[in-house]
Amino acid sequence: MPILRMKKCLKGNFANEMGESMGEGMGKSMGRRGILICAGYFYGIPFSLEREDLIIAVDGGFLYCQEEGVSPSLILGDLDSLRGSSLENSPSATYNIFSENPKERAEFLSESSFQGIPLKQLPVVKNDTDLLAAIKLCLEEGIKEIHIFGALEGRRFDHSLAALQSLAYLTEQKARGYLYGKEELITAVQDGSLHFPKGMKGTCSVFSYSEEARGVEEKGLLYQVHKGCKEQLSYRGE
Repeated sequence: MPILRMKKCLKGNFANEMGESMGEGMGKSMGRRGILICAGYFYGIPFSLEREDLIIAVDGGFLYCQEEGVSPSLILGDLDSLRGSSLENSPSATYNIFSENPKERAEFLSESSFQGIPLKQLPVVKNDTDLLAAIKLCLEEGIKEIHIFGALEGRRFDHSLAALQSLAYLTEQKARGYLYGKEELITAVQDGSLHFPKGMKGTCSVFSYSEEARGVEEKGLLYQVHKGCKEQLSYRGE
């Protein structure tokens, strides 16, 4: 499973065009989108939001929504990034870390609202990160295209690493995810393809997330690959 990192590629309508081209046999659109705004470094959203988008403010990402004038569909998280705000409300909840049952997970979501926005507060002790809980919620809503903001370059590298892992998780669920940084976009491809808009310029790096990625084709780039094999523990400059 290759992980692709594109730098300085976010101008114009690239995110939408790339999303339409990605995947084999998926068609030009995957329908409703999930827009997840987290509490890491946030650099704005490079495309227009649609009315049908499911916009989730993941914990402290709600503060970015306020700054940007974005009205989220809901706020989700354990609120550890919002301590001291008017949102803080910390019930003494526990979580069965051995449970993978969606119904049982849902029982640990305490629902209320804030400023008229639905609020799903997660317990601090839990199996899923706030981001993964938001991703699973999107998948349960039938959403297969998820754009993730504010999940890179924060104060904790483990959060950035977990965000990268979420891209691999989404491909396993037959969905696709896009992870946005300051001037870069990261995505994952499994048994599919990715096409760049004509005339696009920037830097593209390709890594193997799995132990091996075989049959890799990279065409139209400065350095091209034909039926290559990417290895997780080996990286060649491209």
